[in-house]
Order: sequence, then structure tokens, then C-alpha cells
Amino acid sequence: MDDYNLIIGLSCMDLADSEKEAEDKYLKIYKPFFRKLYEYPDIKIVIHFSGMLLEWFEEKHPEVIMLIEELVKKRKQLEVLGGGYYEPILPMLSPQDRTGQLELLTTLLRKKFGKRPPGCLITKSIWDNSLILPIRNSGMDYIFLDYSLLDNIPEDSLYTPFITEDGGKLINVFPIHSELSSLQEPDSEKYIEILKRKIKTPCEDKVISLIFTDEDIEKKSEKCIGNFFKSIQADKNIKTVHPSSLIKLLKVKKRYVKNIESYKNILSESYEMNLIYSRMIEVQTLINQVKGDKNKKESATELLWAGQNYISYTSPFYDKNSDIQRKKKSRLNAYKNFMEAELMTRQKGVFIPSLFKNDFDMDGIDEFLYHAEEYNAFTHAEGGSLFELDYLKNKWNYCYSIDYSGKNKCPRKSFCDYFVDINKKCANISDFLKSDETGVSSDEYIVSSVDREQKTVTFSSKVKNQKNGFTFKILKQYKFNKKNFEVFYTIVNTGSKALSYQLGIGLFFSMINKNGKSENSCVNKNNKIILEDSCTTIAINLETAQNIYIEEQNEDNNYCYTSVMPVYMIENLEPGKSWEQRIEVKL
Repeated sequence: MDDYNLIIGLSCMDLADSEKEAEDKYLKIYKPFFRKLYEYPDIKIVIHFSGMLLEWFEEKHPEVIMLIEELVKKRKQLEVLGGGYYEPILPMLSPQDRTGQLELLTTLLRKKFGKRPPGCLITKSIWDNSLILPIRNSGMDYIFLDYSLLDNIPEDSLYTPFITEDGGKLINVFPIHSELSSLQEPDSEKYIEILKRKIKTPCEDKVISLIFTDEDIEKKSEKCIGNFFKSIQADKNIKTVHPSSLIKLLKVKKRYVKNIESYKNILSESYEMNLIYSRMIEVQTLINQVKGDKNKKESATELLWAGQNYISYTSPFYDKNSDIQRKKKSRLNAYKNFMEAELMTRQKGVFIPSLFKNDFDMDGIDEFLYHAEEYNAFTHAEGGSLFELDYLKNKWNYCYSIDYSGKNKCPRKSFCDYFVDINKKCANISDFLKSDETGVSSDEYIVSSVDREQKTVTFSSKVKNQKNGFTFKILKQYKFNKKNFEVFYTIVNTGSKALSYQLGIGLFFSMINKNGKSENSCVNKNNKIILEDSCTTIAINLETAQNIYIEEQNEDNNYCYTSVMPVYMIENLEPGKSWEQRIEVKL
């Protein structure tokens, strides 16, 4: 009878959010898996590690590295797969970053285990045919892709490896059968019968590829893993194989794989992730401008790569199945790595603060970006707002203000303006936002003037409220200084009747917190708001606000951000007259 060819694999991509969690994963997943594997020397498997996890093993559990080396070199039982060092979405990266991430992990594997990886695991099976060239140039001959994403492959070919091509470069493709890997069947013999039924007619060209994830193994007991290996080893019709040996024997067909572009939809649908992606592109541009210092450029590039982990660019927070705190931490770490990389590109003693325009978020409209020694502040024409505030001392984006509930899927921009009827009673910031009569907070402002020498940019908007006949103009000037910035407001009544409004200015700051819980303090004293966390004090100096709302946004006991809204009463402003205010933010 023909053999059933079986590829067994383990994908170990993510480390953990803390040392304790990493140790727990080691004890629950990796240690029992390798312990049972060692007992069955005839079971061949493939395994994929992220570079971060391998580094952790080397530091905390070097015995794992020694075991893998034995399984690779002496027993020939294990084949180690390559991939992106920091588990990026490879098609999202520039050609140089793709090659760099692949080569960084390839080099580490070669140093640890004495040989280059023969194959590659594609993060989340997000594929683009242009990846074939860098993968082949890194010395890898095959890849794994989830069969569910290969919607242009005939059903009868889902268990048959094939080759695909781009620009004359060929690579072997093994479909992964993820629904079988995640199947929770405690009886190993029944499980194996399910596998056999999937291939109605076994032959040398038919292969089942089971690439188990950390989560798959965590749901199985050590006894279950052992029984699985034992049953496979006892079954004379099942042959566990390494892909590298199999591709030499297969009579494969050439097929073309459709590029997976759904990840791009996430960037267009989630402004939050688009901002992180945009920050990555901006820092990449800064790194490319570094000349004459190879070590500095390489160090900055690796920090950039560290911020490219796929978790930061997939599954928005409002996906109920997502781990909120893990994703938040990953994205804030991405910002941290990008800031560290940016600082590496700066020449000590020569850096000059600058204000320049750039279509940062790639929406067709220029934003104005201010880079200083101690902070970055990015402004947007939508609402004439502030959408990123990086304090470089502690590598934290204080404008990363996300509502995890999904009620507000975009980060809250600061210095957006809300105009409410003068007689309206609002109990909180939410009431104020809902009662806005103009919608100017989301309107596109016009850039009235820019003075790069004085580091100022002025936005303006004309407002006409049909409901009460008010017509007025808003002028909002940002002035950036060394340790603070100021925002000057001017409201000009351009109508024919006296203007009366409550003006609320929304300020939203994501303070540093631990374990998702707020440990911050807020003090309001004589129109001076002090926000403090474990690393920073933000002082907001106001002039004559009649009311100040200070609220903390939490969702499911997770800290989201702190809201501050000064409210000003503009009463009976005569036609042609103007009203002025100033707000200072000091870091």
C-alpha cells in the first residue's frame, strides 16, 4: 500500500508580553513538545522560530538550543525553517527590508545550527509573488502557505505540493492544512484516521502539512502529544517527511498563486494602523538619508525591523477576538522602536529642529511635521488637529488615544474644536461631543501660513451654521518651541449678528500605564492641568477657561486615554470682532 506522506511542524512566532508569560509558554508548550519529540526519534518535523524567541532561548534556556542542534545535526530529525526575523508582513516591506529580515534570521540559524534553512514560513500566509526572489536569494527552496488562501488552486490539488514562479524564479509551495492542525481530537488514532480520509488515494505526490501553532499545542496535553507521536510511529502506512527531501522526488505542476492583498485593506480601513505604517515609512526614509556611518545605519535599520512585527498591523482593537493589551503593547513598542531608530539617524551636535510638510499618512493631503530634540509633534488639516506627540526621552506617543470598544475606531486627535449652543447643559465630554453643531472638528482646514524659521503653522476654517445663522472664521496657529508648543486661537465673527457659543477644545493623551491599569494622576489648579505618569509630566496651561472637563477613558477595566476639555464661553461677539485664546502644552 502507498504511504501517506505527513509533514509535521511547529510554528513558534511570538514570544510574550512579559518574562513570566514567556516562562509560562516555555513550560506549557515548548518543553513538553520537545520532551515528547525526543522520545520518538523516527518522527521527522519542521520548526519555525522567530529570531526574538531564539534569542530568548539562548539567554534563558540554552538547553533548548543544544537540543535543537542535536535534532538537526546528529539525528537528522528536525528541519529548521527561515522567515522574517521579527515576524513581519513581508509584502508590506520595502525590498531591502524584506531581504534584511530574511537574511538576519537565516544568519542566526546558520550560526546556531550549522546550516542555512532550506524552507520558509510566511507570516500569516500573507503572500506576494515578488517574495520569491528574496526568499530564493536567501537560499530557501520551498515555502508553506495556508490552503484556505489558495482560492485559485483546484480542490483535488490541495494535498499536492506545486511550484510557482515570478520573473523566472521558481519556488516549491506546500499547502498548510490549518483546519486539521487546530482540530481538537483527543483520541490520536481517530485523529490519524481523519487525516487519512482527507487523502482518498495516497501516493508519493500527496502530502498533508500540519503546522501547529503555539495555541494548537497549548490546547493539547503532553500525554496527547506523546500519543500522537506514538500512533504515527506505529502506523506503517504513515511516513513523516522533511520537505527538502520530498521535493527531489515529487512530480509537481506549476501553478500561480494569487497575491494576498487583504492586509492593504486593513491599512485603508483602520486609520490607527495606517498611522503606524506611515511612521515606519517615514523612519525608513530617514535611515536611507544616513551617509558615511555604516554602523549607525545598520543599528537604526534593525530597530526599524523590530517595529515591523505583524501584530502591530493586523486585527484592529475592535475585533472582539483580539487580545487588546497585547496589541496595544505591540503597537506602542513599534512606536518606541521607530523613535529609537529616528534618534540613531540624527547627527549629534548638528541636529536642527525643523518644521516641514509631507503627506505623512498618504491620504493626498500634506501634513506638517515638527521634529525637535526632545519631542515630535505632527499636525493634520482634518480639524486643524494634532495627531502624534512623541516624547523622545521615554519613546512614547502621547497621542496614541484609542477607544478599544470600537465606538470610536480612529485615534482621538487633539485640538479639535466643538461648538455647542450657549445655553446647552453638558454633564461630560461625551455630551459635549454629541452636542456639537458645526462638525468642524472633522472638516478639512486650510493652511493659511507657514513660517519655518519661527516654527509656526496656521490653519483656518470658515464656518456657516444654517441653524442659527452664525458665520465665523477660525484661525488656529501652532508655534513649536524647544520644550513646549503653543496653540493660538482666533475666532472672527464674519456674520451680521452677534455670535454666542460654548467652545470645547478636545485634548486626548495616552499616558504611560502598567498592565493596562491607569496609574496616572491629574491635577487642575488655577487653569493649569498637570498630567503625570511614571515617566513624564505634561503641563497644560490655559488662560480663562470657564469650565474644564477631565475624564479617564477605560474599557473593560483597561485604561485607554485621559481626556481634557477646556470650555470657553464666547458670548455676544459682535460682527467684525474677534475672540482670542492661547493654550500651552509643556513636556
